[in-house]
Amino acid sequence: QRAVSRSRARRRRRWPWVVLVLFLLLAGAAYAALRWYPQRAATDLMQPSSEEYAKALESYRAAVEAVPPAGDPQAVIDGAQAVLDRAEAARTTISEAQLALEDRAPPDLPVISGRTPLDEAIGVRQRMLRFYTAALTGVADLESVAGYLTEVSGTLSQLEDLEDTLRGVSPAEIAGAVEVAIPVSNQLTADLEALTPPEELGSLHASLQAIAQQVGADLEEAAGTGRPSAKPVVRALIARIEGEMESFRAAIAGAPDTAFTSQLGRDLRRVETIVRRIDEGLNELEDAGVRGLTIPRVGL
Repeated sequence: QRAVSRSRARRRRRWPWVVLVLFLLLAGAAYAALRWYPQRAATDLMQPSSEEYAKALESYRAAVEAVPPAGDPQAVIDGAQAVLDRAEAARTTISEAQLALEDRAPPDLPVISGRTPLDEAIGVRQRMLRFYTAALTGVADLESVAGYLTEVSGTLSQLEDLEDTLRGVSPAEIAGAVEVAIPVSNQLTADLEALTPPEELGSLHASLQAIAQQVGADLEEAAGTGRPSAKPVVRALIARIEGEMESFRAAIAGAPDTAFTSQLGRDLRRVETIVRRIDEGLNELEDAGVRGLTIPRVGL
């Protein structure tokens, strides 16, 4: 009985030490988890997300960079078609990356998600989501502008027809040339009226309509001046019409500048601001020990 009693006493004295050891082990494991798990979770979240983001950013920039500089009207029209082609690919890539990131939610545990570098990764994720939304809006606006320019491209051939009709006509041919030119001018005006410009090019469209209407008015005036003594007046009207057609071309050639000085330009610059913040966040995560990140170049 005494031996049994001593054994029980030893077990009772041993329990506090066992509990203490278990507590220390659990505390150590919890501390290690708080140190290790946030970094592992940040890596799992940002490795695939940064790779998808880099591809989406590349496709977005390809669409933006396809916009030609102002200068030659035909080059602007050709560039608009390139924008449409690249914008379609960009929209697909960006949408896929957005959906993947929305499905890739970070851990929602206050003790874990608030620790570095997971908290930083969560912040970068939110900025990426803002980028996808803003980039899709920008791409849609680019498509709208480019679509309008491809539709208005037919007016360039009408201008060429007018010029071919009026170029180098002799005094005896002026009346006949003007008679042929009037229906072409009327069709030009009608085609412009049938177009609905995007908000970014509303002022451009109004200018094109005003020029086309003035060309038509000048042709009508030239047609109504049939006296031989009025031939210099008619010649002056035709010279003015030629200048108006050059103004028409110049307006189309300046379409990129017109678009980028509108809300579209401000929206695209806002996208680049988000991109720079994402780049800063990814570099900070890399400095914090998150490996395998894809960090794209910054700036167009």
